[in-house]
Amino acid sequence: MILADITKRITYLLHLFSVNKPLITIDTIQDCKKGRRKGQQKLFDFFAGQMFNVCNRYMNNREEAEDMLSQGFTKVFKFMPDFEYRDLNSLRAWIKRIMVNECLMGLRKSVNFSLVSLSDHEEISYADHNLGKIEAEYIVRALNELPIGYKTILNLFAIEGYSHKEIAAMLGINEGTSRSQLNKARKMMKEKLDIESNQYGKRKV
Repeated sequence: MILADITKRITYLLHLFSVNKPLITIDTIQDCKKGRRKGQQKLFDFFAGQMFNVCNRYMNNREEAEDMLSQGFTKVFKFMPDFEYRDLNSLRAWIKRIMVNECLMGLRKSVNFSLVSLSDHEEISYADHNLGKIEAEYIVRALNELPIGYKTILNLFAIEGYSHKEIAAMLGINEGTSRSQLNKARKMMKEKLDIESNQYGKRKV
């Protein structure tokens, strides 16, 4: 499945969250390993929505996220013959790792991940936030409003579950910088959510 074919299908596939997805079977995996278009299309249709969300968390806009999705699936199909399939979860994790790496490669071209001061290591607690009272759209918006470096490390640590050691290796920084940027991101998120929490309270009065 070539890049142009993937790109043409992205816009159409992003609305498929609410419809039945094609079942991924061993035959699907074998078709992909052999480069058969039928299997590649089925795999793409199944994972496109999920992986677009992953890319969209990292990139600056929808267009960049779509580009990373296309490039990521190109690599998925390229390396599929070497992938040892165990179950759907292992396949999803493998594809997700490729998408994250593709996004990071794109971000490295424009983001300096070493600009944050290493002296600021204050830990930010969310214990005082009742996030259940804040609509999810505001949390997502607050995350997307973070500087791209902060957002990237917050995504990697808090959402993807990578350690600071892993993040440092992925971004070519030291662990102290990763911790510092994470705390900066948390502090900025807390400030944004404080504002939204106060506004929410006023709206309820």
